[in-house]
Amino acid sequence: MPYLGAPFDEDGDPQGLLDAIDVMVSRSPEHLLHGHELLTRNFSSPLILSHLKTDLAWLRAQVLTAIRRGDERAATRTNSSLRRFLIKQAITALGSITFVNISFPTP
Repeated sequence: MPYLGAPFDEDGDPQGLLDAIDVMVSRSPEHLLHGHELLTRNFSSPLILSHLKTDLAWLRAQVLTAIRRGDERAATRTNSSLRRFLIKQAITALGSITFVNISFPTP
């Protein structure tokens, strides 16, 4: 999968990710090996990737629209339709994702 980049840098290639998903789906492989065990476990079929692409493309379009409007970054992150979308995706994914126990310092 192409590198998306860190959220605080301007590196990565989101369109490259969407294009790579198209290539993988069109080839309809029997097995997908991503290079990271959790990605391989959770995105194990072309069908799952095609659903992921649909969601990522929608999210990207929403963020690009906000950027073109000149919205502040904080306003984009607190946008209610984006928040509902992300919460829905997280709830949907809970059934298929294996969680790793990671501790984060409290601010």
